[in-house]
Parts: sequence; structure tokens; C-alpha cells
Amino acid sequence: LQLRDGTDFMIYHASEMPDPANIVLVKEPMTRSVIFTPRDYLGAVLQLAEGHRGRLLEVQDVGTRVKAIFSIPLSEMI
Repeated sequence: LQLRDGTDFMIYHASEMPDPANIVLVKEPMTRSVIFTPRDYLGAVLQLAEGHRGRLLEVQDVGTRVKAIFSIPLSEMI
């Protein structure tokens, strides 16, 4: 978290959250996930990742498959 007074700190439990009026920025751990899939399944993989707050970063053709790179919050992976 980053507060209005410029301090940064980490919280480990929701009960540690400060007053929302004092919060400037909230960050969370993100993963860089690489998924290889047949072309026919790319649409379903995109829907699944986006349903878990994933953001598509890159798509590449790799032979008969597609390599999709996503940024997905760690909390959505667990």
C-alpha cells in the first residue's frame, strides 16, 4: 500500500487495512503466466484468464500451437 503521507507498507491480512481515505495506491502480487494451447482453444483460454482478472500481454504462433502470455493476480491462481 502507499499512503497519502508517502509511506509504503505491506499488509498480510484484511484487518490490517488502514482507513481507505488515507490510501493512494493498492498493489497486489502478479504472476506472468505463459500458456501454450492449440489455436482452436485460444478463445476459451482468453475467456478463462480474463474471468480471473488476467490481462493478455502477448500472443505468438509456435508451430501448430499458440503461446499466450498473461499477467494474472496471484490470488486468482491459488
